[in-house]
Amino acid sequence: MTKLQLPEKIPLFPLSGTLLLPGGTLPLNIFEQRYLDMVNDSLQQERIIGMVQPRMRASYMHEPPVCTTGCAGYITHHEETPDGLKQITLSGLYRFDIVTELDTDHLYRVARVHYLTHEYSGRDSNVLGEDKLNRLLHSLATYLPMLDTALEPRLLQDAHNQELVNKLAMYCPFNAMEKQALLEADNLDARTDMLIDLIERSVLENWHSEGERAN
Repeated sequence: MTKLQLPEKIPLFPLSGTLLLPGGTLPLNIFEQRYLDMVNDSLQQERIIGMVQPRMRASYMHEPPVCTTGCAGYITHHEETPDGLKQITLSGLYRFDIVTELDTDHLYRVARVHYLTHEYSGRDSNVLGEDKLNRLLHSLATYLPMLDTALEPRLLQDAHNQELVNKLAMYCPFNAMEKQALLEADNLDARTDMLIDLIERSVLENWHSEGERAN
């Protein structure tokens, strides 16, 4: 991985409500033929797939318009099921902007992209201020018990700030456009501010809902 060459052209996987961020891992079940082809071709090349959000919920569209910022993932695990489908795991590398989509003979979409590597260029890019980190952890103490699925405690233990924020952004059940906004946040501080705001808003909405049910 240290000598990984980032290709200028990558396949796109539009998937609504699914977020991949640098440092995160994303398991996927692949069953459509075009994406089976995409995975097979990727495994023969650089093993990189670009995750993007459709701009609209019309999932029946074959090629829906997509958001122009996505995240490139490296296939770190793959296996084929007995019925010929595939299970893969992507590890998030870098965000990217789509420069242009390309005409190809593939069933899946391909784009020329520009990688956004600047968020890792500063020495302190992986470090949150103590006050902001404490505010995030305080909001999580109220928010996490509200979720149906328990968050693994190890997620919060010994994680670097960037890894913690990115994994939480992927895990929390925000809607598709909220997840896209988290992806487009330009640095760790901006993403953390947005994450805290979304968490605190969810907590308030939950309190209001409980109050209405009580009445």
